[in-house]
Formats: sequence, structure tokens, C-alpha cells
Amino acid sequence: MKAKLTLLFTCGILFAQAQFIDQISVFPPNPTTNDEIHFIANCYFGSGTCDQKSQYISVNGSEISASAIHCLGMLSYICNETDSFTIGYLPAGTYHVNFQLNAGAGPVPCSPGIVPGPSDSLTFTVQSATGITEIGKSQVKISPNPTRGKSQISISGTDFTGKMEIRNLAGALLKEWITSNSEVSIDLSDIAPGVYQLIFTSEHGKRSVASILRAD
Repeated sequence: MKAKLTLLFTCGILFAQAQFIDQISVFPPNPTTNDEIHFIANCYFGSGTCDQKSQYISVNGSEISASAIHCLGMLSYICNETDSFTIGYLPAGTYHVNFQLNAGAGPVPCSPGIVPGPSDSLTFTVQSATGITEIGKSQVKISPNPTRGKSQISISGTDFTGKMEIRNLAGALLKEWITSNSEVSIDLSDIAPGVYQLIFTSEHGKRSVASILRAD
């Protein structure tokens, strides 16, 4: 019993104030009712590693709760990690997200020694898609998806001329190109595994957002 109490006390001291929230955001930055919405939290820790984690998110009306627990190692170095959560499609309105970041020791579920960390919140608005001309999501085909590198994109029922972009869930632009084809080959072999957004904007102002998964 004494050894267990000592371990808990040591873990508490080690992980106290060991986790920090750098930035939180939603993607797309200005979502409409036609967009699948993601919540992103960029976090860092004073002890590594921090990649083992458990996550939770719930939507209750206009209130959204998200939390993450990261299992920290004993080495003293800065560990950066991005927590991404899929909120999904929401009706038009204003929403409030509260995010709680905790840390612990050992493998998931990161216990014993879970230490409550900081919290942060943001408010965002979902606009009605009425009046916004969209390329229908059923028209966009990505194959294969998930992909280990190269995929073929086709947009049926339209001759697409415009810009295509690949962005991460934090909204950072990774690739972009102009095309006048309704079928395009893309290569994601040079970006890290994860979920990305493929954004189409036609020369006439039509747009669409699709998710693409870069597999290991």
C-alpha cells in the first residue's frame, strides 16, 4: 500500500502542469449545414511521449463537450500532439465547444496518476447552405479512399474547371492545383498518415469539401 501511494504521489508531481493547450479551432473555419465539422486541439506536453491517448466528444443541443487524456512518458522533452474530433453535420445555429485536456501515466487508459489539466472553449456559427451553390457530395468520387498514396478523383455530372486544395484538419494548405478536368489523379505519398480535407472551388464559385484518409 505504501508503495502504491508513493507511486501515485510521484506521478502527481511529475505530471502536474505538464499539459498545455496551444490552440483550438473548428474545420472548415466557416462551416455550413452541408459541411462535416471537425474540432481540432493543438496541445503540447513537457514530458514525452504523448501519442497514446483516449478521446471523448458529445453534442447536446448547442453545447459540445470534448476531452482527451494523454499518457505521458518519463523523458523530459516537449511533445506536440493534435487531437482531432469529428462533430459531424449540424443544423444552422451557434455552438459552444468546451475542451478539457488531462494527462496520466502508463498505457491507455493512462492510470494511475491522472492529473486534470487546462480547459479552453470556443464559439462558432454554422450557416445555412441555402443560397450557397455546392457541387453535390454524391458527385464526388475518390478511389481508393483510404489511400496509401495515389487516388483518382472524379466529379460526375459536371465539367469541373477550377481549384483543388488539400488541407489538414487545422486548415493548413498542403497542396493546391488548377485543373480543367473532371478526373484528376493526386499523390499523397509525401504527407503523413491522417485525415485531410479535399476542397473544390470551381471557376463559377461552386464548392465542395470531401474527406480523404491517408493510410499507413
